[in-house]
Amino acid sequence: MKHYILRDKEVVETSDSKEWATFMAHGNRVLEKTVVDEVLISTIFTGVDHAPNLVKYLISDCDGLFFETAIIGGRLDGVRYRYESWIEALDGHQEVVNLVKEEVVGVKETKSVPEERWKILSKTRFLRPL
Repeated sequence: MKHYILRDKEVVETSDSKEWATFMAHGNRVLEKTVVDEVLISTIFTGVDHAPNLVKYLISDCDGLFFETAIIGGRLDGVRYRYESWIEALDGHQEVVNLVKEEVVGVKETKSVPEERWKILSKTRFLRPL
């Protein structure tokens, strides 16, 4: 399996497993975190390519899917979207926030996730398998 890191928001392949592990543990992989009502929407850099060969075959200009937005909680709990680039991931994050807002009747504003709550959520529900 190939490994990737971010340099200036660009995906870069690395063959150095120590560099990759250090980046995954300490690098800035979180692009956005948003809470709508009690639903967390999180967009991160995954460090690996999640695009199967079929996707790359069907979409000839797809270099890979390296970013992921996950919905945690609510009716859409567990739904994930994957993206090729930093910009696509940020745009996708906002689209998912809007989707979740439509699902949560009456919610008109969003708020940031307190860092201590994010740490708890990331250790429990976010790291479960797809």
